Formats: sequence, C-alpha cells, structure tokens
Amino acid sequence: MREKAASLANSPVYDVGGVDTLVVGPKRACAMLGIGTTRLYALLAASELDSYLEGSGRRITTASIVAYVQRRLTGAPPPRQNPRKPPIRQREPSAPIPIGPT
Repeated sequence: MREKAASLANSPVYDVGGVDTLVVGPKRACAMLGIGTTRLYALLAASELDSYLEGSGRRITTASIVAYVQRRLTGAPPPRQNPRKPPIRQREPSAPIPIGPT
C-alpha cells in the first residue's frame, strides 16, 4: 500500500475513475478517502487538504489527497476533531462536602 501511495506522489496526474485529473469535487474526494462530507470539510478546515473555489464549486487537489494518505500511513497524529473548538479544560476537584454532624 505504501509503495502504491509513493508511486502516485511521483506522477503529476492521477487516474481517478478512468479520467486523468488534478482536482476533484467533494463527492469524488469523499469516495477516494472513504469518508463522509462532514469529515471531508473538517479536513479542509484543518488545512489537511488543499482546495479552492471554482465558481460556486469546491475543488480539492488530488495531490493533497495523496499527501494526506501518505501522512496517515507514516503514523502522523490525526488532527483535532474540531479545529475551531478549544480543548476542554479539566475542573479542579473540590473539597468533599461533610455529611452529618461535625
């Protein structure tokens, strides 16, 4: 699998569904990665994939899709689930409340 991803990265154009292309739409990108649109747009928001708007349509570069898969294969840590949401702060434990007469 790693050899195939490495060989894809060396070619400038990728065969996607029988068509040589440099960019794909969101539906095709989801199919290539095996993910849903929510996860795809989370990857785009986290700058894990490169994209641009062509008119009103979003286009995602196949090179960034291949690079993302290569990063995942090499064991790079996954991005946070929601990059806009700050991490949850842990509350400090409070003192126990005494029960009964003291």
